[in-house]
Amino acid sequence: MSFIEITEFKNLYLHVMSAILIIYLVIECVIGGIRVVQKKPKEASYGVKRLMLVVVGGISLEMVAVFQPRWQIVFVFVGLAIFGLIMREVSKKIYINAYTKCLYIIAEEENIDVSKVEKPDTKEIEHWTPKWLYVLVAVAPFAILELIDKLNELGMLPWATAFIKWWFK
Repeated sequence: MSFIEITEFKNLYLHVMSAILIIYLVIECVIGGIRVVQKKPKEASYGVKRLMLVVVGGISLEMVAVFQPRWQIVFVFVGLAIFGLIMREVSKKIYINAYTKCLYIIAEEENIDVSKVEKPDTKEIEHWTPKWLYVLVAVAPFAILELIDKLNELGMLPWATAFIKWWFK
């Protein structure tokens, strides 16, 4: 039996992964807010790169539990790869938007005319995180957990079976 197919474990896994993602989102927002207060809009906007990669990886880990019993795994891999590429493009737009908002907030605090605020730095977009990294972050966690799950079903990971038996005593 697959350990992800056990309902109690699956529910616990989904709740823990969701909690970790929410905690990370809050921490990243606090860090961004601190950077805005420090008047560092570029550094505040860098959080978007980290945030999107973590969200893509976290959602990939949650997909392991959502797509049980097993769907055609190829469709899930293709879907996750496309999701990673879409998130890359979305993160670029969010970066520009966050950078612009940071500049306007700083301008308002310093009583500077908003029309004189500099435009966002688009050179960062040219050197954005590569597409292959987003695809890897989207697919790898799902693939690793599916591999561990399959090896456990085949009896090749006695520690996983022992963990399941211990957990559900």
